[in-house]
Amino acid sequence: MWRPLHRCAELPLHCFSAAFHRPPPPRSSPPPAPPARGAPPAHAPLSSLDVIVFDKDGTLLDFAATWLSALREVAEHVAASVHQPSLATQLLRTGGYLPATAGRAAAVSAGSIMLEGTNDELALAWIALHPEVAARWASQPGALAASMSAVLKRASVRDATPLTRGARGALLRMREAGLRLAVVTNDDEELALAQLDRLGWLPLFDAVVGQDSGHGAKPGGGGVSAAIAAVGSRPARALMVGDSATDIAAGRAAGCLGTVAIVPRGAELPSELAAANYRVADLEELVSLLAEQGFSPLRQ
Repeated sequence: MWRPLHRCAELPLHCFSAAFHRPPPPRSSPPPAPPARGAPPAHAPLSSLDVIVFDKDGTLLDFAATWLSALREVAEHVAASVHQPSLATQLLRTGGYLPATAGRAAAVSAGSIMLEGTNDELALAWIALHPEVAARWASQPGALAASMSAVLKRASVRDATPLTRGARGALLRMREAGLRLAVVTNDDEELALAQLDRLGWLPLFDAVVGQDSGHGAKPGGGGVSAAIAAVGSRPARALMVGDSATDIAAGRAAGCLGTVAIVPRGAELPSELAAANYRVADLEELVSLLAEQGFSPLRQ
């Protein structure tokens, strides 16, 4: 989800005229997709693993269940602030929100600002693209972003939902096996803590690092490196688990032992996740993978 930049007022509005549909960065042809139980490099056996770093949304939490209502509510909030409730639908559309249809549940489009951008960027895009919003907020975009952030925090904490019913049990098994667990997210640390606390999961994690924790945002490896150091380990004994290319890139940038892509069961592996050493559908499957790949405390 979004990571507030805390410098909204410094950014020129013209920079965001097409921000909500930014093309993906150019990249070379992806390497072949790994098998569901692909082997890591020979020099990196999982038997030496002692820490797992998790992304949050789409990895620990169900993105749709946690965030879609929040997105609708923030659009309604901004529309109400300019006394035009009907504007909410247009705001959602420009942010990348895809309403439910007869054959598809509501979703957020890949590459959209709502999925990959920041709260501040969304506020600036709405000001740049909607005259009604600009008339009220162009002189104080930071205040708009702050009010949006408050709505998003309240709603996403209220709706925080595990990715699967078995997620907590899987986390408990990993902790009981002696692994230290951490979260690195592109949300603010305070929001991540509040969502995990809502689920009763805070005691399961030894470190929670947000984009505002002073180590930068993913795909940079600073946050992952900081989380690993915070639990007293080193990258050569750490695994990074996430559902996006930024997560895999962050793990590789930090020098992790390996990376794991979360891909829904039965879904085709996205090319941007092909660099991951492993692919699993959920945390329960991750537990099985660890056991299969040499982490003896989890073997049956």
